[in-house]
Amino acid sequence: MSEDATQKLKKCYFKLWLVLLAIVIAVGAYWFWYEAPFKVKDPSDPRFNPDRFSFRDYKTQSEMKRAFSSLFPVGSSKSYVDSVLLGAGKGRLVKVYDFSECGPQYSRAVYTEPTNYLRSIKGAINHDFYFDKNMTVMNIEVFFHHIVFDDAVHPETLKNNQYKACEQERLDD
Repeated sequence: MSEDATQKLKKCYFKLWLVLLAIVIAVGAYWFWYEAPFKVKDPSDPRFNPDRFSFRDYKTQSEMKRAFSSLFPVGSSKSYVDSVLLGAGKGRLVKVYDFSECGPQYSRAVYTEPTNYLRSIKGAINHDFYFDKNMTVMNIEVFFHHIVFDDAVHPETLKNNQYKACEQERLDD
């Protein structure tokens, strides 16, 4: 092999090495940005900052349940829930249902994750927050029917009591 051909081959290998190095750096940077390995993600940790909340930090239903139970204990205000989920989490408030016509007065707010964080989880990505008449958290359902606070007012109990009170009111009229 001539010296000229050897030089060309060395340049080719060098360029190939640079391309592979660039790919490794790009993949590493993306992983570092997306996974945020040094970010405090556990809301029960005193170093956790609610202003850095992100839905993508919690990949399973059980992780989301644990996070919500620490972040939003029973009695948390709706304004705080909104500031974390809508502000920092960049989620969306789908709808607020007001159940105050008869029976126990409460509201159900349905929050959803930003569409670019949708994951391949069976079921929906809505999270239902149940608020009392003072707009403080009574209970939370994540991913439909996964209750966060087992010892608090159960959403099914609220729905059943509401139905019974409305039926009784109709019978009294």
